[in-house]
Amino acid sequence: MTRKWWLALGICVVTVAGTWVLWRATRPSVQEVLADFHAAEGRAEDMLADPLILNAQLVAPAIIEEIKNPDMDKRRYAIGFLGMANIRDALPVLRTIAADATEKDYMRGDALESIYRMEPEEGLTLARKYADQNGYLRYVARGLTDGSLKPYHRTYLQALTGYHE
Repeated sequence: MTRKWWLALGICVVTVAGTWVLWRATRPSVQEVLADFHAAEGRAEDMLADPLILNAQLVAPAIIEEIKNPDMDKRRYAIGFLGMANIRDALPVLRTIAADATEKDYMRGDALESIYRMEPEEGLTLARKYADQNGYLRYVARGLTDGSLKPYHRTYLQALTGYHE
């Protein structure tokens, strides 16, 4: 190997290592991301879950725990985030919310929609089961079964660039 090759390799290694160190040093904590999500200052409705989307793997366990609380602030957006980010560990909690008749119909509908995003077959099975319910749950269930409802999906790139519909 030539000296130039070794120099180029060294530069690449230093660049990658420096980038990794900088990324680790500037990465927010779970508490910072959750505070940003709950504050939601200046964000349009379609952008409310952006802090969660941008830090999905970091905050997923905390969000799964938080959505168990029916009084959670911005719970609908957290439930939607779990489906959009394909956080499969949330499926048991989402199933519980969808099945719980004491939950608000729109929370149940959001949970059903998130289940559908991750597991379309299971989502359709549940949608058929809930098609005779009331309110928003009925709207989602029927929309999924007849194909008229296409669940909204906000991508990482949209969240990163601040794209607003």
